[in-house]
Amino acid sequence: MFQEDAAWNYRRDCNAKVGYIPKSAPNSEESVKQSKKTLSYSEIDFEIVKESQYWPKTSYANSKVPFKSETGFDDNIMVACTNWDMACHEPKIFHSALLTIQLMDKPIYFHRWNFSIALYQLKFQLSTVRFLTPLLLF
Repeated sequence: MFQEDAAWNYRRDCNAKVGYIPKSAPNSEESVKQSKKTLSYSEIDFEIVKESQYWPKTSYANSKVPFKSETGFDDNIMVACTNWDMACHEPKIFHSALLTIQLMDKPIYFHRWNFSIALYQLKFQLSTVRFLTPLLLF
C-alpha cells in the first residue's frame, strides 16, 4: 500500500505554471519540464542527526537571515524533517533557499535547495541530554 498509485494517494490538483515534479526527476531545471497537474506520492522523513544547525552558505544568498557557521559540534543534535511536497509552485509562500517563520516566538527555518527540487527541509536543535534523559530511565 505504501506509495501505491491509487486515488487515495493522489495530491490535489496543482494549478500553477510549475506543477508537481516527480521524485524520479533530476534535481535541476530540467525537472520543471516533467511537472504534472497531479501526482500520487506522499512521504515525510524524520531524522535525528549530529550535524550543523546551519545550512550551507549558498542557502543564505536571498535570505534576511545572516549566514553563520560553527567550527565544531557541541552536545546538541538536530531533529530534521524532509517534506516531499513535489515542488508545486502554487502555495503563496513557495520558496527556494532559506525561509524563516516565527512559531511561538521562535524562528523555524525552512530550506529548499533550489526552485526545482521536489522537497523542502526544516531542522531544529535539541539538547542531547534532554533527548536522551527519558531513554536512560529504562
